[in-house]
Formats: sequence, C-alpha cells, structure tokens
Amino acid sequence: MVALLFAAGAAVTPVPAFTATDLTSGTRAVCRPAGADARLTLAFTHSMYGGRVFEEYAATRSGDLRRMSVTTENPAAAEYYAYYGATIRDGTRFRVVVPVEEIAQVVVRVDRVGDQRLTLGGEEVDLLAAAGAGHQVRLAVEPVALGRRLLGSC
Repeated sequence: MVALLFAAGAAVTPVPAFTATDLTSGTRAVCRPAGADARLTLAFTHSMYGGRVFEEYAATRSGDLRRMSVTTENPAAAEYYAYYGATIRDGTRFRVVVPVEEIAQVVVRVDRVGDQRLTLGGEEVDLLAAAGAGHQVRLAVEPVALGRRLLGSC
C-alpha cells in the first residue's frame, strides 16, 4: 500500500520540461525533459546576414531558460550579437562572447525564411511543421507532472 501511495505521489509530482507552445493556436508543439544535463538548441537562419544561428539553453532550478551559448556560421551575424565585437572562431562557426543570461521565455515568429528548428536530446523539431508559418511559439521551462509526461499528454 505504501509503495502504491509513493508511486501515485511521484506520478503527480511536477518535473521541469522544455516546452514549445504555439501561441497562435494554443497547442503545445514540444514537451521534453529538462534534466540537469539537458539542453535545448534553437537554430534559425539570420534574417539580415544569412547563415545559421544556434542559441543553446539549459533549464534553471527556478524554471527559467539560461542562455549557454550563441554560435553562428556567418561572421557578420556573430558581430550582430557580440558585446563589444567579441567573437571567437570555433571550427566552422563563430562563438559569440555573451554573458550567461536567464530569461523566462523566448518567443519565436515562425516562417519559411528563418527555418526555425529545435534540437532536444538529439531530436530535431521543425517549428514550421509543428506550428505553421506566421505562428508565434513560446519556448520555456514549465513544471509538468511526471505521469502526464510519461503518458505523452504533456
């Protein structure tokens, strides 16, 4: 009986999850675990300079997104994001020297030109296919009951 109560309690205990919510339709496009080592990467084509930009985020204990890094394929796009022009060549990309920043959410306007995609745990999600052109998608860390997440109804 105690084990059953423990299991029931664990099923309703909230755990952090990376979410992508389509604000236009109100549906959740993505819900994935946001454990200690989990990362969410938003990739998109820079609208002014071209080339892919990669913003990597981790979940904080307080439920925010912590920006861990910004890299890009295009040096001009890197300079666009750089504080005081601080960029470092990192293989085929340019790493932008940015302070770690914690934010509650990132809102992305999805379109064909931007080709916005998320990578979570090795899985890539095409936001255009998941939400639709012109839709706004909110990226966040949200508490989700473990039982709901295991059942896929995040």
